[in-house]
Amino acid sequence: MTSGAGTLRSVYHAQAMKSPPRTLAATALLLLLGACSGSNVAPEGTGLCPGRACDPFRDTSAIAVEGHPDVLYATDRRPADPANAETGFYLNRRGGALRLGIATLRLARPDASATWDDAQRVPLLRDQTGDYPLQVETVREFGIEPDSVSPLAPRELHERADERAIKAFAEAVDERMATSGRRDVTVFVHGYKISFVTPLLAAAELSHYLDHRGVVIAYAWPSQETVWGYPSDIESAVNSARNLRLLLRSIAQHTRVERLNIVAHSAGSRLVTRALADLGLAEASDGSARVTRIRHAILAGSDLDRDILAGYFLDGLLQVADSLTIYASRDDGALEASEAVFRRRRVGQTIGEEAIDARNARWLLEQTALHIVDVSDTPGWDTGRGHRYLRTSPWVRADILTTLRYDLTPPERGLERSERYPLWRFPPDYPARLEPVLEAAERGTADS
Repeated sequence: MTSGAGTLRSVYHAQAMKSPPRTLAATALLLLLGACSGSNVAPEGTGLCPGRACDPFRDTSAIAVEGHPDVLYATDRRPADPANAETGFYLNRRGGALRLGIATLRLARPDASATWDDAQRVPLLRDQTGDYPLQVETVREFGIEPDSVSPLAPRELHERADERAIKAFAEAVDERMATSGRRDVTVFVHGYKISFVTPLLAAAELSHYLDHRGVVIAYAWPSQETVWGYPSDIESAVNSARNLRLLLRSIAQHTRVERLNIVAHSAGSRLVTRALADLGLAEASDGSARVTRIRHAILAGSDLDRDILAGYFLDGLLQVADSLTIYASRDDGALEASEAVFRRRRVGQTIGEEAIDARNARWLLEQTALHIVDVSDTPGWDTGRGHRYLRTSPWVRADILTTLRYDLTPPERGLERSERYPLWRFPPDYPARLEPVLEAAERGTADS
C-alpha cells in the first residue's frame, strides 16, 4: 500500500498549479467571490433538462411532516442560552463534547401548499433557511457521549456525560429503522459557513428522497456563518473528526444497522476522511474483526488536500469503507479559492488525462473501492460557481440517491469509465440508461 499512496501523491503533483495570489487582500477577495457554502442535498430546477426524463427523483408532492416529523442529530457545538431564543438552539462555537439528540420539524407556513419541488429551489444557505418550507421547531438532547469529553474539559461536561445518552440515541435509531423496514443509517456532514439548523433540514430532505428507507442523521459540526471564519472552520473540522469517529463507532456497536453510509459536502470531507482513516488505524492495531464498516462514503466538492487523502489511504481508509465515491469537477470556484489559499490542488478538482501516466492510472484502477466521478457538463453542474452540484445537478443527485437506495455500483448505475483513466463519467444518454435500472431496482425492492 505504501507504493500505492506514493503513486497517488505523484499523480496529484503531476498537474501544474495555478499561480496563487501573493497578498492577503487578493486571497480574501477570492474567498469572498469563490467560496460557496451550503449543505445542499437535492437539486433545484435548472431548466436545462426538465421533467422526469432528466430527473427521475423529481417530486411535486406536497410537503407534510406527519409520520416523519423529526430528525436525529449529533453535534459538538456549544448549546445556546435557553433564556435567549434569538440565539437559536446551538451556537457556531465548539461545545467540548458530542451531544446526541432529536429535533422536531414543522411547516414554516402551515396555510401554504409547498411541494418538495419548491423546496429544491431554495438554496440551503445561512441567509435563506427562513424561506425553506420546513423549520426546526424544537430540539431535545439525549445527553453527552462520555468518551467525547476530554480531560481538559470543564467539570460540568464530565458530570453531565452519561452512557444512557448513547443507549437512548441507539434505541431511537433502531425504532426508526424498524418502522422504515430498512436497517440503513446515513450520516450527513455539511460544509463550512453553515448554521446548526441547515444540516437538519438537509437530512430531512435527504430522508424524503430516500423514501424514508432507513435513518438519516445530521452531523452538525461548529462551522462559522461567515466567510471570514474559513480558517477557524478548517481547524474545527479536524477537531470534530474524533467526535464523528465516536458517532460512527457507536452506531455500529449499539444499533442493529446493516449498512452505514456517510455523505459529506465541501469541508465536511475533512471530518469524514480523517474519521475513517482513524478507524482504519485503530481497528488495524486492535487486530480483531472490523467494528465499524462503512458501506458507502460519498464526498462531493471535497475541500481537502490530495496529499492528505493519499496519507489516509495508507492509514486504512479504503479498508474501512466498502465504497468511497468522490465527485469532482473541472470548474469549482470555491475549490479554486481554497487552492489559492493553500497552494495545493483539492480532492474535488478533476485531474486532466494529460497529467497522469499509465503506472499511476493503473494503481488507481486497482483500488476497487475507490470511484472518482466527473460531474462536469451534467445539467446544473456549474450553478453557484460550480460548488453546489450536489443540489443543482439532477444527474448527480440521481446517482447519489441510486447508490444509497439500491446499493448499486457505478456501471450498474449507468456510468461509463475511461479505458485508461480512473474516472467515471455520465454518458449523454444517462437518463435513458437510468430509467430501466430504477424500474428493476424497485421491482427487486418490492419482491424482497
